[in-house]
Amino acid sequence: MFGERNLMRGCLWIWLVAGLSACIDERYDLDKDIDYTISVGGDLSVPASSTEDVTLKNLLDMEENSMVQADEDGFYSMVKTNAVQQTDVKIDSILFNDEMFDSQAEVSFLEFPEAMIQMLPDDEPVEAPIRNISTSASLEKTDITEELLVIDNAVTELPMDLEYRFLENNDIQRLILKEGYEIRFPEYITISASEETDAALFEVDSRSVRIKQDLEIGTDGLTIPVMIRMLDFTKMPEGSGFRYPSYMKIDFDIVSTGQVYFYKKDFPADRNRWNIHFARIPRLKTGKILNCKVKVAPDIDMEVEPIWFDNVPDFLSDEEVVVDLYDPKMYMTVTNTAPVDVNVNAEIFSHRKDGSVTSIEVGDRHGTPILIPKSVENYIICFHKQDSEITDADQSIQLPNIDILMGKMPEYISVENIESEVPDEYYYVRPGRTYSVTTEGRIEAPLAFCEETNLVYEKTMDGWHEDLDKYEIRAATVTMEAENRIPLDMELEAEPVDVDGNRIEGIAVAVDKDIKAGNQEQSTVTSLNIDLTSQEGAMRNLDGLVLRANATVPSDYRAQQLNENQTLALRDIRIKIKGGIKIDLN
Repeated sequence: MFGERNLMRGCLWIWLVAGLSACIDERYDLDKDIDYTISVGGDLSVPASSTEDVTLKNLLDMEENSMVQADEDGFYSMVKTNAVQQTDVKIDSILFNDEMFDSQAEVSFLEFPEAMIQMLPDDEPVEAPIRNISTSASLEKTDITEELLVIDNAVTELPMDLEYRFLENNDIQRLILKEGYEIRFPEYITISASEETDAALFEVDSRSVRIKQDLEIGTDGLTIPVMIRMLDFTKMPEGSGFRYPSYMKIDFDIVSTGQVYFYKKDFPADRNRWNIHFARIPRLKTGKILNCKVKVAPDIDMEVEPIWFDNVPDFLSDEEVVVDLYDPKMYMTVTNTAPVDVNVNAEIFSHRKDGSVTSIEVGDRHGTPILIPKSVENYIICFHKQDSEITDADQSIQLPNIDILMGKMPEYISVENIESEVPDEYYYVRPGRTYSVTTEGRIEAPLAFCEETNLVYEKTMDGWHEDLDKYEIRAATVTMEAENRIPLDMELEAEPVDVDGNRIEGIAVAVDKDIKAGNQEQSTVTSLNIDLTSQEGAMRNLDGLVLRANATVPSDYRAQQLNENQTLALRDIRIKIKGGIKIDLN
């Protein structure tokens, strides 16, 4: 943690070798079989030295693809985004055709006795009134999508022809509808002119068709085209309208009022009877509902891709680590092209490598409503721990226990058991159109901690063996001043290891106190003693120390975010060897 090489290697061993070698008498032949083991008694001390400030960035030595990244100001956060997941939402089309339409022709039968015909003028029109004559028809559909619960009204594209036709037993060749003749539709049906409607002949408003000039019903009949533009289901009479599930029946009661007239000369001269027999017949063509105000329950099978916690630094993922984050955040970015709001309930799971699972429930059933508005793009929902304003989210949901998802670093976080439903409200929906709901998840957890945190950082200082194998040392003490600007208390432990990385049982290492937390504005200085004591010969096997720092957060440093520019420096490092040293120069 405090450097790759032994601090003693740079001062103590060089100093000892240089000083003691100077005491050897050059007159001796060193190649002869002589024991050159030398003992130097008393306590030995090496002059003090210091390290430069080591930044947290250098201490942690994180890889470029680490899940922990520093922002432009150097503050560390865990950041990870998952893949975008899309769910399609569709309300099936509502189509109509003439097979669903049942119309009963309204028949008019006028019979004239011969005596009356003889009394009629030859060239003058003979008028007959049509007073509120009703023509009935009905449209019935039994395969409406079950996703529709209630229909308030519907905008339609439903063409209809109003036909006038002579029937059997008719004796006249033509009949004229007089200007002003009117055909009225019920109040729950709105009509307009169609592309085939001749504006010179017909005046069409929202409820009726009025004839603008006399029109003849000839042997080929007369057709008046209109377009049904809207159906108001709230005004339909009992027995008519929409009934869940899947059933629709629309009754048409079309009323005609006005005058018709004919000429005596249009009766065949060779007949002994004079009858006028004609019918009014509404005929529906193929059409559909374009838009409707409805309550709806579409199948919204939302899915969210898991967020994988790969490339997590060791100091966060050790088995002993406890991460008590001050305010972790989980963002969901949603695009909802559907014209309906979506209410969501779900469970967020934290899956760990040891197989353990932690979860929290979210949604209105659990006191944390999640509502995705209709027709939104990149709508951001933020789940967070603290009761604070989240300025970069459209919807902020406080989850005081969200930190348990990362108390032990997970292998991945998943959102499961998602139940999506549309609120019990009216929405305007276009049947037959496919909409989509896309989701993207992101974890953003600033490395700012609370008191329960226990981070573990481990560093090996090795390569000492080549310097120590000639010396017999029983005890040494390293003293130093640790100047800390990192907002973490650090409890140090050290373990002696040989060149193979195995622990050496014959050497004891003790650190007398913890390094106290500090910050960038005000450092904290802690005096430390590291004692090494060994059995005879054990120190010669020493290749280094494995330093392990257990970092915790004191209460007065909670919520302070780690920054790559925070530093730790070791000042006034001194090494004292107790009880002398024995050097083997053989």
